[in-house]
Amino acid sequence: MNKIMDHRIFETRSLLRLDDFLKMLPSVKPRKAREVIKSWQEDIFEQIIADTWSEEQKEQYEIVVSDNLTIQSSDLEHIFHGDELEAKRITPYGTQLICQAYKAGLFETKARLSEYIIPIEVQEYIDSTNVILSKQEADRARRQNSREHYENKISNLELICEDEFSYTLLNDVFVKKFDFKGNHHMLNIGGVDVTKSLSSYCSNSGLSSDWQVTFSWFGLDGEHKQLRKDSLYSGNRRNDSERNYGLHE
Repeated sequence: MNKIMDHRIFETRSLLRLDDFLKMLPSVKPRKAREVIKSWQEDIFEQIIADTWSEEQKEQYEIVVSDNLTIQSSDLEHIFHGDELEAKRITPYGTQLICQAYKAGLFETKARLSEYIIPIEVQEYIDSTNVILSKQEADRARRQNSREHYENKISNLELICEDEFSYTLLNDVFVKKFDFKGNHHMLNIGGVDVTKSLSSYCSNSGLSSDWQVTFSWFGLDGEHKQLRKDSLYSGNRRNDSERNYGLHE
Protein backbone atom coordinates (compact mmCIF):
# COMPACT_ATOMS: atom_id res chain seq x y z
CA MET A 1 0.00 0.00 0.00
CA ASN A 2 1.17 3.52 -0.78
CA LYS A 3 2.55 5.04 2.41
CA ILE A 4 1.52 8.57 1.44
CA MET A 5 -2.14 7.63 0.91
CA ASP A 6 -4.37 10.36 2.37
CA HIS A 7 -6.38 9.10 5.34
CA ARG A 8 -9.23 11.42 4.33
CA ILE A 9 -10.26 9.18 1.45
CA PHE A 10 -11.82 6.90 4.06
CA GLU A 11 -15.20 7.47 5.67
CA THR A 12 -14.92 6.68 9.37
CA ARG A 13 -17.92 4.34 9.41
CA SER A 14 -16.27 2.19 6.71
CA LEU A 15 -13.34 1.33 8.95
CA LEU A 16 -12.60 -1.18 11.69
CA ARG A 17 -12.54 0.04 15.27
CA LEU A 18 -9.03 0.18 16.64
CA ASP A 19 -10.00 -1.71 19.81
CA ASP A 20 -11.74 -4.43 17.79
CA PHE A 21 -8.67 -4.81 15.59
CA LEU A 22 -6.32 -5.15 18.59
CA LYS A 23 -8.51 -7.97 19.92
CA MET A 24 -7.91 -9.84 16.66
CA LEU A 25 -4.15 -10.06 17.23
CA PRO A 26 -3.36 -13.44 18.87
CA SER A 27 -2.56 -13.21 22.61
CA VAL A 28 -2.26 -9.40 22.59
CA LYS A 29 -3.58 -7.46 25.60
CA PRO A 30 -5.66 -4.78 23.80
CA ARG A 31 -5.58 -2.17 26.57
CA LYS A 32 -1.81 -2.49 27.00
CA ALA A 33 -1.29 -2.36 23.23
CA ARG A 34 -3.38 0.77 22.98
CA GLU A 35 -1.23 2.39 25.70
CA VAL A 36 1.90 1.66 23.65
CA ILE A 37 0.34 3.11 20.50
CA LYS A 38 -0.88 6.13 22.44
CA SER A 39 2.68 6.71 23.69
CA TRP A 40 3.87 6.99 20.07
CA GLN A 41 1.26 9.69 19.51
CA GLU A 42 2.31 11.54 22.66
CA ASP A 43 6.01 11.39 21.71
CA ILE A 44 5.30 12.91 18.30
CA PHE A 45 3.03 15.56 19.82
CA GLU A 46 5.84 16.54 22.18
CA GLN A 47 8.10 17.12 19.17
CA ILE A 48 5.44 19.24 17.50
CA ILE A 49 4.84 21.32 20.62
CA ALA A 50 8.57 21.86 21.12
CA ASP A 51 8.95 23.12 17.55
CA THR A 52 5.85 25.30 17.89
CA TRP A 53 7.54 27.22 20.68
CA SER A 54 10.73 27.54 18.65
CA GLU A 55 8.78 28.45 15.47
CA GLU A 56 10.60 25.75 13.50
CA GLN A 57 7.78 23.37 12.61
CA LYS A 58 8.42 20.57 10.10
CA GLU A 59 6.04 19.06 7.59
CA GLN A 60 6.62 15.60 9.02
CA TYR A 61 7.65 14.24 12.42
CA GLU A 62 8.68 10.71 13.25
CA ILE A 63 9.82 8.35 15.98
CA VAL A 64 11.69 5.06 15.67
CA VAL A 65 9.78 2.37 17.56
CA SER A 66 11.85 -0.63 16.46
CA ASP A 67 14.77 -1.51 14.18
CA ASN A 68 12.38 -1.93 11.24
CA LEU A 69 9.58 0.46 12.05
CA THR A 70 9.41 4.25 12.07
CA ILE A 71 6.13 5.98 12.81
CA GLN A 72 5.51 9.34 11.15
CA SER A 73 3.04 12.00 12.23
CA SER A 74 0.91 11.34 9.14
CA ASP A 75 0.69 7.67 10.14
CA LEU A 76 -1.18 8.61 13.31
CA GLU A 77 -4.15 9.72 11.19
CA HIS A 78 -4.36 6.16 9.88
CA ILE A 79 -4.04 4.59 13.32
CA PHE A 80 -6.40 7.00 15.12
CA HIS A 81 -8.87 7.81 12.34
CA GLY A 82 -11.94 9.95 12.91
CA ASP A 83 -13.28 12.43 15.43
CA GLU A 84 -14.35 9.89 18.03
CA LEU A 85 -12.53 9.74 21.37
CA GLU A 86 -12.11 6.19 22.65
CA ALA A 87 -13.82 4.48 19.70
CA LYS A 88 -11.22 5.50 17.11
CA ARG A 89 -11.02 3.66 13.79
CA ILE A 90 -8.00 2.34 11.94
CA THR A 91 -7.38 2.28 8.20
CA PRO A 92 -5.93 -0.73 6.35
CA TYR A 93 -2.58 1.05 6.18
CA GLY A 94 -2.72 1.78 9.92
CA THR A 95 -3.44 -1.90 10.48
CA GLN A 96 -0.36 -2.82 8.47
CA LEU A 97 1.79 -0.61 10.72
CA ILE A 98 0.39 -2.11 13.94
CA CYS A 99 0.96 -5.61 12.59
CA GLN A 100 4.62 -4.71 11.98
CA ALA A 101 4.85 -3.57 15.60
CA TYR A 102 3.14 -6.79 16.73
CA LYS A 103 5.60 -8.97 14.80
CA ALA A 104 8.45 -6.95 16.32
CA GLY A 105 7.22 -7.99 19.77
CA LEU A 106 6.36 -4.45 20.89
CA PHE A 107 3.09 -5.40 22.58
CA GLU A 108 2.59 -7.27 25.82
CA THR A 109 1.02 -10.69 25.26
CA LYS A 110 -0.88 -13.07 27.51
CA ALA A 111 1.68 -15.82 26.84
CA ARG A 112 5.14 -16.05 25.33
CA LEU A 113 4.88 -16.49 21.57
CA SER A 114 7.46 -18.31 19.48
CA GLU A 115 5.91 -16.86 16.33
CA TYR A 116 3.75 -13.82 15.66
CA ILE A 117 1.10 -14.93 13.18
CA ILE A 118 -1.19 -12.43 11.47
CA PRO A 119 -4.73 -13.89 11.24
CA ILE A 120 -6.26 -14.27 7.78
CA GLU A 121 -9.07 -11.80 8.58
CA VAL A 122 -6.50 -9.16 9.58
CA GLN A 123 -4.53 -9.67 6.37
CA GLU A 124 -7.76 -9.40 4.40
CA TYR A 125 -8.46 -6.06 6.06
CA ILE A 126 -4.93 -4.85 5.26
CA ASP A 127 -5.63 -5.67 1.60
CA SER A 128 -9.15 -4.23 1.59
CA THR A 129 -8.54 -0.60 0.57
CA ASN A 130 -10.01 -0.97 -2.93
CA VAL A 131 -12.99 -2.90 -1.57
CA ILE A 132 -13.67 -0.20 1.05
CA LEU A 133 -13.37 2.63 -1.49
CA SER A 134 -15.69 0.85 -3.94
CA LYS A 135 -18.28 0.30 -1.20
CA GLN A 136 -18.00 3.93 -0.12
CA GLU A 137 -18.61 5.10 -3.68
CA ALA A 138 -21.64 2.82 -4.04
CA ASP A 139 -23.02 4.04 -0.70
CA ARG A 140 -22.52 7.68 -1.70
CA ALA A 141 -24.35 7.09 -4.99
CA ARG A 142 -27.18 5.33 -3.15
CA ARG A 143 -27.49 8.18 -0.62
CA GLN A 144 -27.43 10.75 -3.42
CA ASN A 145 -30.18 8.91 -5.31
CA SER A 146 -32.21 8.70 -2.13
CA ARG A 147 -31.80 12.44 -1.46
CA GLU A 148 -32.78 13.31 -5.05
CA HIS A 149 -35.82 11.02 -4.87
CA TYR A 150 -36.89 12.62 -1.58
CA GLU A 151 -36.38 16.17 -2.85
CA ASN A 152 -38.39 15.36 -5.97
CA LYS A 153 -41.18 13.93 -3.84
CA ILE A 154 -41.51 16.91 -1.47
CA SER A 155 -41.50 19.21 -4.51
CA ASN A 156 -44.23 17.22 -6.29
CA LEU A 157 -46.90 16.65 -3.69
CA GLU A 158 -49.05 14.46 -5.91
CA LEU A 159 -46.34 11.79 -5.67
CA ILE A 160 -46.82 11.41 -1.90
CA CYS A 161 -49.27 8.81 -0.60
CA GLU A 162 -51.09 9.22 2.70
CA ASP A 163 -49.50 6.07 4.13
CA GLU A 164 -46.13 7.80 3.71
CA PHE A 165 -47.08 10.69 5.98
CA SER A 166 -44.69 11.24 8.86
CA TYR A 167 -43.93 14.30 10.94
CA THR A 168 -40.56 14.78 9.23
CA LEU A 169 -41.97 14.40 5.70
CA LEU A 170 -44.87 16.80 6.26
CA ASN A 171 -42.64 19.33 7.99
CA ASP A 172 -40.16 19.24 5.11
CA VAL A 173 -43.00 19.74 2.61
CA PHE A 174 -44.38 22.79 4.43
CA VAL A 175 -40.96 24.32 5.09
CA LYS A 176 -40.03 23.94 1.43
CA LYS A 177 -43.28 25.64 0.38
CA PHE A 178 -43.61 28.35 3.04
CA ASP A 179 -40.21 28.42 4.77
CA PHE A 180 -40.87 29.16 8.46
CA LYS A 181 -43.34 31.99 7.84
CA GLY A 182 -46.83 32.07 9.31
CA ASN A 183 -48.64 30.06 11.95
CA HIS A 184 -51.21 28.38 9.73
CA HIS A 185 -51.02 26.81 6.26
CA MET A 186 -52.89 24.21 4.24
CA LEU A 187 -51.66 22.07 1.35
CA ASN A 188 -53.17 19.30 -0.73
CA ILE A 189 -50.74 16.41 -0.46
CA GLY A 190 -51.51 13.31 -2.48
CA GLY A 191 -55.19 14.25 -2.64
CA VAL A 192 -55.45 15.00 1.09
CA ASP A 193 -55.83 18.50 2.57
CA VAL A 194 -53.28 18.82 5.35
CA THR A 195 -53.21 21.72 7.82
CA LYS A 196 -50.11 22.83 9.67
CA SER A 197 -50.72 24.87 12.81
CA LEU A 198 -48.35 26.30 15.37
CA SER A 199 -48.98 27.18 19.02
CA SER A 200 -46.48 29.01 21.18
CA TYR A 201 -46.06 28.01 24.83
CA CYS A 202 -44.17 29.87 27.55
CA SER A 203 -41.93 28.53 30.28
CA ASN A 204 -43.14 28.97 33.86
CA SER A 205 -40.87 31.98 34.21
CA GLY A 206 -42.25 33.54 31.05
CA LEU A 207 -38.72 34.20 29.85
CA SER A 208 -38.64 31.44 27.23
CA SER A 209 -41.07 30.04 24.70
CA ASP A 210 -41.24 27.15 22.27
CA TRP A 211 -43.53 26.02 19.46
CA GLN A 212 -45.92 23.11 19.30
CA VAL A 213 -46.34 22.01 15.67
CA THR A 214 -49.40 20.05 14.58
CA PHE A 215 -50.31 18.50 11.22
CA SER A 216 -53.99 17.60 10.89
CA TRP A 217 -56.04 16.04 8.11
CA PHE A 218 -59.06 13.90 7.30
CA GLY A 219 -57.74 10.74 5.73
CA LEU A 220 -59.07 8.99 2.66
CA ASP A 221 -60.85 6.65 5.08
CA GLY A 222 -62.74 9.63 6.55
CA GLU A 223 -60.91 9.52 9.89
CA HIS A 224 -59.40 12.63 11.47
CA LYS A 225 -55.66 12.18 11.96
CA GLN A 226 -52.89 14.19 13.53
CA LEU A 227 -49.11 14.27 13.87
CA ARG A 228 -47.61 16.60 16.45
CA LYS A 229 -44.32 17.76 17.92
CA ASP A 230 -44.97 19.01 21.43
CA SER A 231 -43.47 22.20 22.76
CA LEU A 232 -40.93 21.93 25.57
CA TYR A 233 -43.53 23.78 27.62
CA SER A 234 -46.71 22.09 26.37
CA GLY A 235 -47.90 21.57 29.94
CA ASN A 236 -47.77 25.30 30.58
CA ARG A 237 -50.07 28.09 29.44
CA ARG A 238 -50.16 29.07 25.80
CA ASN A 239 -48.73 32.43 24.81
CA ASP A 240 -51.77 34.71 24.50
CA SER A 241 -50.13 36.59 21.65
CA GLU A 242 -50.30 33.47 19.47
CA ARG A 243 -53.32 31.67 18.06
CA ASN A 244 -53.87 27.98 17.50
CA TYR A 245 -55.51 27.34 14.13
CA GLY A 246 -55.49 23.53 14.18
CA LEU A 247 -58.44 21.25 13.38
CA HIS A 248 -60.19 20.05 16.51
CA GLU A 249 -61.44 16.60 17.22
